[in-house]
Amino acid sequence: MSCQPELVEGGPNKRPGFDKLTLTVSTTGIPLRQFMQTQQRYFLKAADRLKSRKAIEELFAKGNAFSEFPLRVFWILGDEATGLKAGFTASSRNFKKAVDRNRIKRLMRESYRLQKDLLENESIPGKSLHIFFIYTGKDLPEYRVVFEKTGLILKRLVKLIHENPE
Repeated sequence: MSCQPELVEGGPNKRPGFDKLTLTVSTTGIPLRQFMQTQQRYFLKAADRLKSRKAIEELFAKGNAFSEFPLRVFWILGDEATGLKAGFTASSRNFKKAVDRNRIKRLMRESYRLQKDLLENESIPGKSLHIFFIYTGKDLPEYRVVFEKTGLILKRLVKLIHENPE
């Protein structure tokens, strides 16, 4: 999908000499603004993040875990209806610079944000799901790798949740 510029004479005020540049999506031929309004918007709000120390401690103490290198995932299905919450971290042992840790967390958050609808569509009403992603690799990842692994993890979580609805 690419955008093609199109020059419209007269512009928004229909006066000569004022031209309006509009972008159209080449695959559909519709204006970019209209195309963007039809696309689903993805959010990762503060309420969707796992920040409570108590919830995180419970997750590590009682939760389930599995790995999909370079990510390790802890998850727990709760009884309260707080919904889907996720946390992300990278080890300071492997990445001394905060800039590197922040980049890794940003990549994980973005890939989760774009794919979390896999879990939201399969969620069990009246239950909460807390997930914590830990980056265990030793090198800075490419976004493509993180995106693929996050997708695999979310599909595996859907399967695990349906096997163990508790």
